[in-house]
Amino acid sequence: MCLVTPKKQDGKIFGFAEFVQAFALLLLVYTLSDTRYRFRLAISPIPLFRWTYYACALIGVGTLATDIWFTHSLPLPSYLADQLLWQAVFGITFLGVALIWMRYAFIRPAIFGKRNAEKFARTIYSYIVRGSNTELPIIASELIVSAQSIVAFVKEYNGSDPSETVTPGRIAHEVMLLMGSRTFCRHVIMSSPGTAIAFFTEMSRQKSPALSMSQFASNISTEAVLNKDSLLYHEDSGYYSGLLGYIKPFSKAVYGDWTLVETLAQNRSPLDISWDDRSGWDAPKLEAYCRVVLITFENYLANNGWHQHSYALYRAFHSIEHACSDLTNLDGLSEYYKRDENHRLEVVLRFIQDAIKLLDKYKLVPRKLRQRETNGPMQDDYYDTIAKMYFELVLRGGYLKGPPETCWGIQHNGIWYALFSLHSGRALEIVRFKVRRLIYDEILCLQDFPNFKSSRILGFCLAVMGVKIGSKKGFGKEEYAIRKAVVSWCKHNFQTLHKAQPFVAETCLLGSISFDKESGHLIRTYARNLDLTPRQDILELDPAKPNPNQ
Repeated sequence: MCLVTPKKQDGKIFGFAEFVQAFALLLLVYTLSDTRYRFRLAISPIPLFRWTYYACALIGVGTLATDIWFTHSLPLPSYLADQLLWQAVFGITFLGVALIWMRYAFIRPAIFGKRNAEKFARTIYSYIVRGSNTELPIIASELIVSAQSIVAFVKEYNGSDPSETVTPGRIAHEVMLLMGSRTFCRHVIMSSPGTAIAFFTEMSRQKSPALSMSQFASNISTEAVLNKDSLLYHEDSGYYSGLLGYIKPFSKAVYGDWTLVETLAQNRSPLDISWDDRSGWDAPKLEAYCRVVLITFENYLANNGWHQHSYALYRAFHSIEHACSDLTNLDGLSEYYKRDENHRLEVVLRFIQDAIKLLDKYKLVPRKLRQRETNGPMQDDYYDTIAKMYFELVLRGGYLKGPPETCWGIQHNGIWYALFSLHSGRALEIVRFKVRRLIYDEILCLQDFPNFKSSRILGFCLAVMGVKIGSKKGFGKEEYAIRKAVVSWCKHNFQTLHKAQPFVAETCLLGSISFDKESGHLIRTYARNLDLTPRQDILELDPAKPNPNQ
């Protein structure tokens, strides 16, 4: 080997001084970079930080040694005696490190995969546990590019692997469980609804809903309804919201695939919102929920899902039904129309009307027009479900006793008119028929078993229809059948009921309906207006029948 004494060259490409400056600049850039780029570097599939440490150590020592060696002209083999060559090698190595950082931080960030699954999960876990209000929105948006991969790996995981087996599918399953955090879902809704859209779109496209996604689905839906600034509230109507109101990207992605919603309902679906959250809803929140339920319901009908019982929709319909459980708070109030209870009632009534229109649109055939025995939810079709919802509203309205203006405004102009109005249609006629049967069957219970539920249903009917049978044609023909049945029952049985259970009979007297015990008349008294004496309708009742048990 021939050793030569190298000469110090005037030109300099990459010496130790340049390395120190470049390394300091690299550290400064990383220190000042935001959460987005730190997250991207942390989930890279290669051990980026370890490689960078060793590479920078090698470059620093090499450039320092090179500068010292060539400055003192220490002997070297002839083929290594070129200082510029050494500097070029170290400079290219440092440039390669910088380019790799730029590649994973800016150009092509890593996504969830086999090589970085564990790092990805650990990084997501650390950010969610910290719960920073500034970091989580950024992390939520970064998950969009990994949505397809995560959902695909979750699809592969069947949940039966032993606990000690760590696979990308199992890790993806755990990442989805992490994303089900209420805090994380809140930030998704506030700052990155595109994340929810991406994941639900992939779940629908890949047909791979898993139970690990249930918490994420339910909590995303809960936070979307609770937050009135969420994208959900900007998709109410194209007339008010513009393009978003027409295309509804969030609503259709989360709620527009009935098959996805129903599969998630084995645990918790987007329509499953806990009672604690629902109990504090006001009318706008309830309206937003009703709107998304209708989106799922329409997709259910459009895809012939009505041949199959839907647990998700069944629970959603009952959640809406119980939204007016506090309607009795309006009893005795004259300015009831300003209260949120009344606004929520209007929302539920509009929901019922819209659901009936969808039944008409898709021409759903009822399983059986008249149910002669009590059926469970598995035997009910949606005509039965809607009829029972309406029946429950009638029952709630039967708890209002006065003043007469309040009773008339809520019971007749609100509840009754929503169904027995001038509108027509095959589905509406079927629901009306079922409601009439439910009401009349309940009233018949008073003959054998006087009870307050049946008496309030009877009282509601008397309050809205009065004590006259009326005409079979013209205005009010839709309610003629039930009106005739109710008036006829009262004529033959009311005095018997009053004699047997006077307290039960008293609950039938709502609003402007009164009972004159002396004459045996049921009386409906109209508003006085300009008349000297108010107009009255009088129903002469049959005498009380003897009690066979006495």
